[in-house]
Amino acid sequence: MKIGVCAKDLKGNLEDNLKWLSNNDFDGFQIWQPQIEASNLSLEEFKQRTSDLGLEVSAIGAGPNLVDKKVAVESVEKCKGFMDLSVELGCHILCAETKILPKGVSLREGWQVCEDTISELCEYAEKLNVLFAIECAGPCFIRDHIYWHELKKKVNSPALKVNYDPANIAWGGADPVEACESLLKEIIHFHAKDMSYIPSLEHMNHEEDHDCVLGTGLIAYKEVLKLMTSSNYKGYYCIEMHSGEQDRRHDILASKLELEKILKEVQL
Repeated sequence: MKIGVCAKDLKGNLEDNLKWLSNNDFDGFQIWQPQIEASNLSLEEFKQRTSDLGLEVSAIGAGPNLVDKKVAVESVEKCKGFMDLSVELGCHILCAETKILPKGVSLREGWQVCEDTISELCEYAEKLNVLFAIECAGPCFIRDHIYWHELKKKVNSPALKVNYDPANIAWGGADPVEACESLLKEIIHFHAKDMSYIPSLEHMNHEEDHDCVLGTGLIAYKEVLKLMTSSNYKGYYCIEMHSGEQDRRHDILASKLELEKILKEVQL
């Protein structure tokens, strides 16, 4: 059982946040390249601080749109750079959402762009021995397990995997337990997030409004985690808590306690 945090959700400077994670007995964290670049640490210094504090990087996060033809070339190049970073930091996992299909673009065209970008990235990932974990998310083109399996058929790469976020699956209108069972063999990274209500598309940039302490929201976490433990999952459970302008460390720690409690219960 390895528990981490999405580092983007912590306020303050990166070096202090690494100390906070270590002091609160987290095993690691997911990091986004801009966070490292915005810190006063060189990449080598960042790696050394992480190691000295007994932490590890669980995965690299990515944000480019993978279904918008206008930015497809740029998005692919950015993601290749993030894959290079995942090798440098030793995690060999890149997590990404596909993001939203632009207005006026047909479903057919969206699938073609999605297949083209992700096929190219998976080909690159295979060369680097990196796993490319697509996260299904309500507002995004790949929104649930059905869309993910369709993508897998089209791309057919062993590098294509899943970053599972049960709250984002619920946002897409699917049952998080059913989706987890469907994707179970493909999950290599897990966002431990709960949601107090299903938001509209307009709320996608204000996720701090509905992210809540794990176990207090809509997600049947005990059932989801039963499935995860039954599959002998050894990867990270990274707590995600969109914070906006807030400092939500208290909520992150409360989620950690609940996550640890449920995982112990389902392992008995």
